[in-house]
Amino acid sequence: VEGEEEFSEIFSSFPQEVNFDKEILLVYLFTDIYYGFDCSLQIIYQNEEKVKIQILHDMAEPSPDGIEPPSTSQPIQRCFVIKLPIFTQEKIEINIIYF
Repeated sequence: VEGEEEFSEIFSSFPQEVNFDKEILLVYLFTDIYYGFDCSLQIIYQNEEKVKIQILHDMAEPSPDGIEPPSTSQPIQRCFVIKLPIFTQEKIEINIIYF
């Protein structure tokens, strides 16, 4: 999201102020079959070639006998929004790490 007009078309409210002269919102949509488990930002790495983002996705804890209980759900669309300073790299790599 690169401007106030596009922002207002997507978000009816947002928990932070965004200065579109200096910041952008990266909106990452993905299909998740592990709904109900938290996702959190782990790392943002930037070099001359790309911006790399890693997101951690919680999973169900194994039972005492070491067997993971069923934890899948019906597929659902999820959204992860990251506010970043404006950058010039055109390549963005996003990885979700399940643990």
